[in-house]
Amino acid sequence: MIYPRSIKKELAKGQSQQEPKTMTTRAKAGSKRKKPFDPKEDSFQIERQIHEFVTERFVHLKAYQDKSLAEAEENLTDLRSIATAKDKKITQLEKEVNSLEKQIMVAEIQANKTEMEATDEAKVCASRAILQARIKIAQEAMDAGFDRSAWDVADWKQTFLELGGDAEPE
Repeated sequence: MIYPRSIKKELAKGQSQQEPKTMTTRAKAGSKRKKPFDPKEDSFQIERQIHEFVTERFVHLKAYQDKSLAEAEENLTDLRSIATAKDKKITQLEKEVNSLEKQIMVAEIQANKTEMEATDEAKVCASRAILQARIKIAQEAMDAGFDRSAWDVADWKQTFLELGGDAEPE
C-alpha cells in the first residue's frame, strides 16, 4: 500500500531532480557502498570490454595466422629445395647410367673384337699345325716306294711360312 505522504515526497523529488534509485544490500560496517547504477556508463564500459576482448582475440588470431603462414612458406621452401636436390641427383644418376651403358657397349665391342681375333688366330694356328704335320709326313714318306706325286709339298711350305710358321719345320 502506498501512503499519500510518500507519494508527495516522490513527486517533489521527481520535479526537482530524478535520480535513479540505488540498489544496495546490507553492508558491513566500514565497507564501501555500491555505486548507483548508471546504464550509459555501464554500457560504455561493456562496449569497451567487448572491444578490448575482440581486439585481443584478433591480435592473437592474426599472430597465429602469421606464424602458420611463415611455417607454410618455410615448408614450401624446404620442399622446393628438396625437389631441386632430387632433380639434380636424378640428372647425375642418368648421366652415370648413360656413361655406364657406353662403357658396356665399348666393352662388348672390344670383347667381340678380341674373340674374333682369337678365333682367327686359332684358325691360323690350326692351319699351321695341319700343314706342319703334312710336311713332316711328306718328309717321312721320302721313301722310294711311296707315291707322293699328288702332294704339293712346296705349296704347303709356302703357305706355312705365310701363316707365320718357322722357316723350316722338322
